[in-house]
Amino acid sequence: MRKIYWVIPAAIFFMSSCSNFTFKDIDEFEISEGLLEDNEKVKVIYNSGAPDDKLEVTYYRHLIVVSQESYDTFNLLSTGDAIVTKTDNIRYYIDNNSSVNLILQNLDKIQNGVNINDLSNKDIKKCGRK
Repeated sequence: MRKIYWVIPAAIFFMSSCSNFTFKDIDEFEISEGLLEDNEKVKVIYNSGAPDDKLEVTYYRHLIVVSQESYDTFNLLSTGDAIVTKTDNIRYYIDNNSSVNLILQNLDKIQNGVNINDLSNKDIKKCGRK
């Protein structure tokens, strides 16, 4: 039986540009972590994109992904930004506690030359959705 979950990782490398966004407070979601393994392959079947291309991460993007291991479907909140097409939609899940996620959440700081040991996960309070 396929299950649908909400997951809050930090990043998956993809997204497309969009408009007409609404934002919801993160407290409106029932969040579960640890349902996907770091570097697990997922197929992206929906992504909300983002209203802007800023490096500073202030909100999550909404994605729906299917695990290519369990075939369970997950609602994913992600800080990642990249392009996904119908023929190029397999990505790797990046866990919220991974070094890669830490870097992706802080690209704005890294661009200005900061030591990675001085970075921390951002306290993001909203999710943008189409």
